[in-house]
Amino acid sequence: MKEFAIFGVLSFAIFFRGMTSSEITFNAAKQPYYRTPKFGYLNFVFQPNSTLEVENKRQFHAENYKQCLVACASNMTCFSINFGKQPIFFNQGNAQYLCELLATDKYNSSSKYKSKNPGFDHYSIRSNCSKSPCLHDFTCIPDYDNDTYECSCPRPAYEGKHCKDVDECTTGQHDCSVNATCTNTIGSFNCKCKNGYLGNGNICIKQEKIQESDILNDFGNDSYLAALNTFMDEVPEDIVKISWFRCWSGKNDGFNVPTTFHAQCDGKGATVTIVRRGKYIWGGYSDKSWSSSSGGIYKSSTKSFIFSLYNIHGFNPQKFKIVNTAKAVYHHAQYGPAFGGLNDIKIHKYATKNRMNYNKPFAYEIPPGCTYEKYCNFFTGIAGQYTIDNIEVFYKNKV
Repeated sequence: MKEFAIFGVLSFAIFFRGMTSSEITFNAAKQPYYRTPKFGYLNFVFQPNSTLEVENKRQFHAENYKQCLVACASNMTCFSINFGKQPIFFNQGNAQYLCELLATDKYNSSSKYKSKNPGFDHYSIRSNCSKSPCLHDFTCIPDYDNDTYECSCPRPAYEGKHCKDVDECTTGQHDCSVNATCTNTIGSFNCKCKNGYLGNGNICIKQEKIQESDILNDFGNDSYLAALNTFMDEVPEDIVKISWFRCWSGKNDGFNVPTTFHAQCDGKGATVTIVRRGKYIWGGYSDKSWSSSSGGIYKSSTKSFIFSLYNIHGFNPQKFKIVNTAKAVYHHAQYGPAFGGLNDIKIHKYATKNRMNYNKPFAYEIPPGCTYEKYCNFFTGIAGQYTIDNIEVFYKNKV
């Protein structure tokens, strides 16, 4: 941006900032002077193809931008100008251009500044704000009379003259749980529960391991449980600990769904289902109590999800959120846990022998490489029906 210093030798008799007259010249050299009642100098900063679109302005016609600048320099209430680059009319052969004297500048009225207006050039009086001293793009408000400025930013998130970010994690100005990690961000902070705890960061509740899970203990490791815990981000605020109790193990209790799963897990509230076929481990979470229905019934949910811990890509934990909330789960007396209306995860009775179990994306996010309502091999390595080796269902108990 060019800067034009007004001082010196081009003769214009004007009333200039409290002086009776002055000689004016325009120089592209930078000058360290600012406009105050004490000095008869000021610099204009040139912003091409720009305007400051404000209502409080005076308009007249000038033969060139220099006359417009002189008019602003002559007016104690003028802090910037808009100069039209196309002639409005001709007076005795001399082109006349639109000159707008503005009682503000782009620093005090930044929202009105338009940087893409090819019909105009904008000139503003150079101030301490010209070098953008405020951090994090906060607004600089010049104080011309006192040769200073102020940075406008929200307190106490920022401090100091230049709006330095406050590290709330270091100063203790945060509400993270003692069982959470505080991470500073610009203007704020984030709280994340530590491993082994669940919550939103403000409240972190110790997550009891699913100690009785044969699947996770025998075919997984702590990484499997840690991944599953990160998926379980819904935490009640009125308890101090969560424990998960197993209500059904196909391996231990048998796979006769009506006499095992439904008899032992119906009405238990929120549950986690874990399924295994060989090395593959997957399952789902439902916040709705399971129930028996001879005809089958859909249950809606906005919190249910399905997951995979070990899939065709190896240990690659992924969570798939609900999309069709009206058909989050399907309750039927002859079926085990069914997510997505017999599609996303279907577990039939006698699942270790009955090859009527399968995965077809329907109500949840579609796994990579799979297609809506088509057999999906992501979870089990089989794009079709299969048997399973074991299934476990755990219900949440508040202590």
